[in-house]
Amino acid sequence: LDALALADGGSISWGYTATGGDVVRVTGNLKLPANATVNAVCVSGTRTNSAVLIDYTGATLSGATDLSAWVVTGGVRVELDAPNERVLIMPREGPLYLIR
Repeated sequence: LDALALADGGSISWGYTATGGDVVRVTGNLKLPANATVNAVCVSGTRTNSAVLIDYTGATLSGATDLSAWVVTGGVRVELDAPNERVLIMPREGPLYLIR
């Protein structure tokens, strides 16, 4: 994509496997909101390492650089890797409990 501006409070659906997932590549301008929702769905396997959600190598980043207010479902978390120009999906650290 030449440009991507995510709206504040917007959502992204992301399907992944044990070895990877879809990558959004932005070559121009990327604007990240202070808060967003990532709905991560495991298609197969278990995610044990990081995966690239957005690759903005060579692009201009604007907006939020702290993604701690983003809500992420699916047992993973999101992290900005600014030195490598990527937004990463990371496995959660520690136990994850599902109470019904």
